[in-house]
Amino acid sequence: MIRAFDHVALHLATLDDLSVLHARLQAAGLEVIGPQDHGLFVSIYFHDPNHIPLEATVDTARQLQPIHVDPRASSVAREGSEPRLSAWSLNDVLVERLPATPGNGSELREQALETGLIAVLSEGDRT
Repeated sequence: MIRAFDHVALHLATLDDLSVLHARLQAAGLEVIGPQDHGLFVSIYFHDPNHIPLEATVDTARQLQPIHVDPRASSVAREGSEPRLSAWSLNDVLVERLPATPGNGSELREQALETGLIAVLSEGDRT
């Protein structure tokens, strides 16, 4: 089976922007999945009126060095690109800071911080 794409991801500048979008989507009656903490970014997932799957993301870390594939890579880095809808847990989320549940790649943040590959972004650094 040939797939053109799995979903479209849109980058937002701040967690506040993500919180506002989350609230607006829910107010419009759309199902919103997440937020999910992917280690290097936080995401929410939803579908547009044409049923195209969309993701809105906010970076939570800045890459300082290339992150290469290595045999010690986390399982999520080695799992491939097949859709994992079971990994998108449904949450009732308070819009106040969007507490995120661990998602695909969340363990990558700790590995990358320990090895100096990334630095955590403060709210003012996100653009």
